[in-house]
Amino acid sequence: MDQTNPYQPPDDLSEALTDDVKNQCPVCQHRISRRRLLWPYARCQHCRTQLRLRSTGPADMLFIVLIIISIVLMMMYDAGFGSQAWGVPLYVLIMFLVACSITYVFGRPAMVTWYGFATAKRLEKARLKHQESQL
Repeated sequence: MDQTNPYQPPDDLSEALTDDVKNQCPVCQHRISRRRLLWPYARCQHCRTQLRLRSTGPADMLFIVLIIISIVLMMMYDAGFGSQAWGVPLYVLIMFLVACSITYVFGRPAMVTWYGFATAKRLEKARLKHQESQL
């Protein structure tokens, strides 16, 4: 009785590594390092597409909660200590750092154009162009 083990890892590990959508290039589907996406002008090493992290549904909900909490904290600070010049910029800096962390954890790579994130039509056109260049 010769049966294959369904739990055996694949022979080609490059196929297994591309299963994670959070680390794939949206154009060529190759794996991208998360650390590489910290830089705002990151490019895919394979297809040279400019990429940026884009927030997803759960991240957007966390941003709303973060903004509400920061507004409440700023109002409490202003009521308790009065208006001091260094207090508000400190809260803005903390809010910015937390927002960047949320985007880094939950964000997905997205193709960038000169005016913002690419539309679905533009992304499909880039995918077709990449496929034609591979032939």
